[in-house]
Amino acid sequence: MWTDLLIDNKAVKAIYGNNNEPDLSDVEMQKISIGQYGLYLELSGFNLPNPLPKRWAERGWTNGCCALHFYNKKETSIYRRANLNICQYKHMSIHIKGEPNGKKSVIITDQHGNCYLEIEADFVSINKIGGC
Repeated sequence: MWTDLLIDNKAVKAIYGNNNEPDLSDVEMQKISIGQYGLYLELSGFNLPNPLPKRWAERGWTNGCCALHFYNKKETSIYRRANLNICQYKHMSIHIKGEPNGKKSVIITDQHGNCYLEIEADFVSINKIGGC
């Protein structure tokens, strides 16, 4: 589970339980920031927990939202088709996995194969998680 790779996964586990996690296979990127030392993502559109937290139900939230930060970025690969001005940030797939060397890698692709981003980092944290 990708949540097991987080520095602190208590917030996610409190909402989703120990055997579930947000599905990042078809999400919308609200924000992406790539800097010298890290990658920051704000995502929305992933599955809601079951049972739905009371506060989420009262507010009528229909999607999950989170912010992820990848620290101590080591490698970056970016691919974008030359004829596109900007990638479509809906229907993105985020795949986070642990590497044998202890690093964490994230691979981000869109459903049409227009964009591909791969980052390797030392640490992954979830800065916020909630409904939207």
